[in-house]
Amino acid sequence: MKLKELLQTKQGASIELLLFLVIAVSMTSMLGSGLILYPLCFVSLGIRKIEWNEIGFSFKDFKLKTIVIGIGIAILYYFADQYLVDPIASKFAPPGLPEIFSMKGNVKKLIIGLTLSWTTAAFLEEIVFRGYLIHRCIDLIGETLVSKIIIVLITGITFGFVHSYQGLNGAISAGFIGVMQAAVYFINGKKLIIPIIAHGTFDTIGFTLLFLG
Repeated sequence: MKLKELLQTKQGASIELLLFLVIAVSMTSMLGSGLILYPLCFVSLGIRKIEWNEIGFSFKDFKLKTIVIGIGIAILYYFADQYLVDPIASKFAPPGLPEIFSMKGNVKKLIIGLTLSWTTAAFLEEIVFRGYLIHRCIDLIGETLVSKIIIVLITGITFGFVHSYQGLNGAISAGFIGVMQAAVYFINGKKLIIPIIAHGTFDTIGFTLLFLG
């Protein structure tokens, strides 16, 4: 059996998902996850000849309406994270970010942060964790209501683990965002534009506040 044919079976999907999840859970650095998980995703899509529009990405979806909705969702994320998630997470671990996020008054770090937030984070992470990962889960367990709930939780928690380099508090926050982003992805008909805009805007708010101290 050819590799393409194997990956298109449930057995292939299960092996690929297990590999992805094990790597995601064991990663302790942002660079490590990017160097391993992203290539795994794009190699799989390439071998199976899956186009980006099949997992929900199309430039045609960039419209004023989707941009406004994405920004609005990001603002809701921010307030939910500040007044609901963070107080709960702080009971398990003190809030705090690694030194790389220390950018008060540093214009250079702000520009780098904003650039990464709209490329590596907003674009690539949504392609990988919403587009690719959710569809691989659908390949394995289907798309019933129960399956969707399981997929939202699994992909959201995995997203949290990948952000463990931010500490337990940051991982919990990222897990919350991951769950919400997966839900938005399904609600929006498995389209990536709104999650991308929401992700980039949420990170932009965060980096701007860090810059302002």
